[in-house]
Amino acid sequence: MKTAREVASAIAREIGGAVRHLPDAGPDDAQFAVVTVDGRAPMMVREYRTGPLGACVPGALSHCGAAAEFDPARMASFVAATYGWLRAHPDTPSMYGVALALLDALADVGAPWAVSIPSPTDPTELWLQSATASNIGVFPDRTIVDRTYKTTTRSQLEAALPRIVDDVRASLGQIERYREAGARIDAAAAALVGRLAAGTSLPTRIERSHQRVDASTLVVQLACGDRKVRLLLDQGTREMRVHAGIAGRGDVECALDEVDARMADLRAALAAARATLTVGDLRVNARYRVLEKVGELAAGDEVTFKGLDDIDNHYGEYLFERVDGKRLVVGGDCSTPENGPLGDAHLYLARVEE
Repeated sequence: MKTAREVASAIAREIGGAVRHLPDAGPDDAQFAVVTVDGRAPMMVREYRTGPLGACVPGALSHCGAAAEFDPARMASFVAATYGWLRAHPDTPSMYGVALALLDALADVGAPWAVSIPSPTDPTELWLQSATASNIGVFPDRTIVDRTYKTTTRSQLEAALPRIVDDVRASLGQIERYREAGARIDAAAAALVGRLAAGTSLPTRIERSHQRVDASTLVVQLACGDRKVRLLLDQGTREMRVHAGIAGRGDVECALDEVDARMADLRAALAAARATLTVGDLRVNARYRVLEKVGELAAGDEVTFKGLDDIDNHYGEYLFERVDGKRLVVGGDCSTPENGPLGDAHLYLARVEE
């Protein structure tokens, strides 16, 4: 019964090279690169937790199957493919070679790194992953951290490595600052929940945490009754502000330490929001009057809401039916309904009471 290490070792002996371990993000997989004396990596072999072996010489030969299928004939074909790749790519690092160079350069940077290779045969990407730093994407012609580096040649890779290490160190600092900011805003949100619940007599809970408004602002969203209150942390100034209500409908924004003094204003903002139609309030088979054109809806139409057709992760269609039976659609990005095509539902629709 051959193992991935045994297959890799057999090829390495044939070409006078060695075997390097590629630590895998999946603890039960074992994957290895065959490496020449001058550091090129023309082949990868993986042993899957489910049993089969996969081997690949980039762009030349790959196979995934039972260990018994790696018989002498198949091994000979991989030796030939490996020699062929080395002749054809005297100055081209394979993705496995780039990964090994990165593992060596980042050995003391961040938490231990693992190598994730999504495809079992002839992959066109792999990822270096760490619990404490940004993932690094490796492709046949480039390496991506927060920016892209050309790594088509060995000289490009050598020049890029110190800059990639600098990028990863910078990302570690950013991640640590983000964690500190996240802990601070979470603690403030937990305290704010109690203050809002006591001051408004509405059930209040943290609904969503650690959303970004922009590169410098963290947001925690609270559900106060059936309406939203947001706590915003400016990571540059370290200021926290609270926003309640619907923009333009008596909404209130104040500093966190002003919440108790502004509680009456916050209650009024939430009351105004409860009286305002939002996209979340749309009810299937309820009737609405169109106030302003949106999508296929025309001002003055009376329509019945028939539901949301969630087409994919982002795009969806709000379906309506006119009194004459014609189906009408309002479509767009529905991944965040409050920012979607009917996000300001009160501008477009008014409920027709039965």
